[in-house]
Formats: sequence, C-alpha cells, structure tokens
Amino acid sequence: MRLHYHLLLIDEEGEHAHRPDTFATQQEAETEAYAVTFERSPSGWSPRRYPGRPWRPQEIAVFLDRRDPGTRPYPYLELAVVRCEVEGAERAPGCYFHGRRERRS
Repeated sequence: MRLHYHLLLIDEEGEHAHRPDTFATQQEAETEAYAVTFERSPSGWSPRRYPGRPWRPQEIAVFLDRRDPGTRPYPYLELAVVRCEVEGAERAPGCYFHGRRERRS
C-alpha cells in the first residue's frame, strides 16, 4: 500500500480537487495548503488549521475561516487535506477521488 494526499476545496459549488496535484507526503500537502490560503488572503480569507473531522472520510486537516459569514466576501470556503491509501494507480480503490467526478479548479 502507498499513501498520497490531495487538497480538496469545498465551496458553494461543492467539493473538488483544488489542483490536479497529488502529494507524496502530508508535509508537502500542508505546505501547499498554506500557500493556497495565502493566495486567497486578498479575498479576505483568514483560515485556521484544524484536525480532520471524523464525518469526512480520509480528511486529516482542514483550513476554515471562523469569521461571521456576514462579514466574508464569499459564502462558504474550506480547504481540506485528504489522505489516500492505495495499491497501484493514483485513482485506484482507496483514493478519495476513485469513482468520483470532481470539478478541477
């Protein structure tokens, strides 16, 4: 079994891969997640990192904006790091995106 990681953007349009990247380590994925939050900072996003939520399978970290929704320039935005344990190909069974149709941003 091998592990790999994806960034999952959750917004008002649903969930989708933030970029088509697959990361080999959690550190690489979280480093990219921090970079993404800085990219979006001009829009007013002020994220905080939290551990993954038990109700979202494979999520190991999530970046949330805890400000009042009425003060945000966007209605809904999260960035999650998901971990996949797979045998073989990237989208094999065990990958978060196996069998899912996701919108790539």
